[in-house]
Amino acid sequence: RLVWPNAMALLLETVPINQVYVDPASALKDAAAILPVARLVWPNAEAGDVAIEHLSGAMTNIVFKCSYQGQEIIVRLVASGSEIFDRKLEAAAFEAAARAGLGAQLHALFLNGRCEQYLTHYRTATAADLPQPGMVQAVAGALAAFHARMEMEMGGDGHSRGRPDSGAHASANVRAPAASGDASSGHAGSSCRGAAAAPRPTIWQRMQLWARMAREHAGAIAAKSSAFGSLSAGALESFGGQVERLQSVLTSQFPSWDTFGHNDAQYGNVMVATDASASSSGRPDVRLIDYDYVCWGTTAFDIGNCWCEWAADYHTATPHVLRFERFPRPGQQRAFLQAYLGALTSVRLGRQVDGALGEAAAGVEDDAGCDGGSVPDHGTQSAGASALDGTGVGVDAHGAPAPSAPVYIRELGSRQRAACSAHSSSGSGSSAAGSTGTSFEAWASRSIHSYHAGSQAVEADPTHGSKHPQPAPQLSIAQIHSLLQGDRGQQLLQHLTEQLRESSLAWCAASHLHWALWGMVQACCSAIDFDFMRYAEQRYEQYQLMCAVLGWR
Repeated sequence: RLVWPNAMALLLETVPINQVYVDPASALKDAAAILPVARLVWPNAEAGDVAIEHLSGAMTNIVFKCSYQGQEIIVRLVASGSEIFDRKLEAAAFEAAARAGLGAQLHALFLNGRCEQYLTHYRTATAADLPQPGMVQAVAGALAAFHARMEMEMGGDGHSRGRPDSGAHASANVRAPAASGDASSGHAGSSCRGAAAAPRPTIWQRMQLWARMAREHAGAIAAKSSAFGSLSAGALESFGGQVERLQSVLTSQFPSWDTFGHNDAQYGNVMVATDASASSSGRPDVRLIDYDYVCWGTTAFDIGNCWCEWAADYHTATPHVLRFERFPRPGQQRAFLQAYLGALTSVRLGRQVDGALGEAAAGVEDDAGCDGGSVPDHGTQSAGASALDGTGVGVDAHGAPAPSAPVYIRELGSRQRAACSAHSSSGSGSSAAGSTGTSFEAWASRSIHSYHAGSQAVEADPTHGSKHPQPAPQLSIAQIHSLLQGDRGQQLLQHLTEQLRESSLAWCAASHLHWALWGMVQACCSAIDFDFMRYAEQRYEQYQLMCAVLGWR
């Protein structure tokens, strides 16, 4: 509430919290413990009339599907301490996403969970879905729509902009779900972002919170993990400092822009339409659900995090094992980003997502499939002491990425060395795109300016860039879209794509540290049957590899 002083008051005014608590351990032993919250939606339901099914795969909540007289709902119980994330912000975001037509409708809140609409004409995506042609662009478009619409819905003051006259949940009476289970179409015609600027990203504060919690659980972490147990007490105390240093490096060297992020776009949170519904491009209709980890953050973090999730399959005998050879190939990354940029500009202009710019990605190599066999399966082994103690992991004697590093880390390291060499020879200091912050328009304006300045410098003197770049004029979203549709639009789109690709790859380091800290904390407080500590070890190992390859130690 230091950041959002009115958040609790707004939430209580719009969505009453029922004073019902369900013990997660009891619910896991006997699903009938869910009945009291199911009755918040169906007051007359008897025990024998409600079918309750526990759904697997969730790692933050315990999820049940309840059916009664042809109607279906989802019940989510908080499985870990509420301090792991901002439950009030998550509830406000859920309401805002439903209002925007992005997700399911909210039926009821209770003390440690909620009842929500079951999307009957959608299925949960699988790990195998993510790299498929068409699905890459569909997920990118859904993420772009989430960013653009949630910026408008949540507003620059950090809380939901509920329309005063709508009052969809203002009554204490709980509205029963429609039998169809379809998500609302929302107001897709919104054409521009609210006047208030996005607040500073709070995802770093969340990571600092988790770092403090990890320090508090240092003894338990050391007992549960031979890898983290090998770290000294001082190293465990340094997690907060690592977050601080990483924030400084990424925000200054790998430009992006601020947005209201989903921050957990893994396949289990991707819903795919099962009927004939599809976009005009023939891609699947996709929605992003579950807003446990939403907050104001950075676009490159959300994109990089989505790519990191390709390594996971949470529905195997070893759901904690990560396989980073599945990380998207460069062609898939470009297809994703061009679809993302197309969808983002279309939504911001109030147009359908399948605009002409979005179709530009159709010509990009899909690279369906994995990098199978090109690198060792680095993610299948738990991180050992040598991977965590900072002794030259991931680089050879000449400072080049070692073969043990996954392809995406090796590529980023090679790009950085090439960029440093180019800057050294040209006398240029840093990226012309500037530092992270502000809006998409500001980022795109700087990137477009750097593209034109670079092109003019090459024409005048092929060996040197401008040593005195002029400040970039601020362009509107309409001007940016017009330039991308112009004579040099394809080259400009490729330039924006490569700038965002490099930043998104670099911000994978933040994703790794974020979920490593989360896993350490969850291993000490969550009731869910998942090997959080082995998961944390693998994410921290990837973070350490990136630091070594990029020279961030």
